[in-house]
Amino acid sequence: MHHIVDPWTGDVAPTTWALVSAFGATCVEANGWTTAAVVWGEDAPGNLARHGVTARLVRPDGRVELVGTWPQPGPGPEAL
Repeated sequence: MHHIVDPWTGDVAPTTWALVSAFGATCVEANGWTTAAVVWGEDAPGNLARHGVTARLVRPDGRVELVGTWPQPGPGPEAL
């Protein structure tokens, strides 16, 4: 459980994402997008893309979704 409240329900936002990172012109803007992504849950990747936001979203099981121009990960140790 986290501290973000869904303004539509007044309840804690869904736990779709364990971690969200985003680019913004300022830290405040980036924080706003990441908070919105947590509240949007499954709709976050599409909503962020529609707004032209670059982001990295990580699910609780570790799966990663990239939005916009977020850099693709390089080869890991297993590629050596």
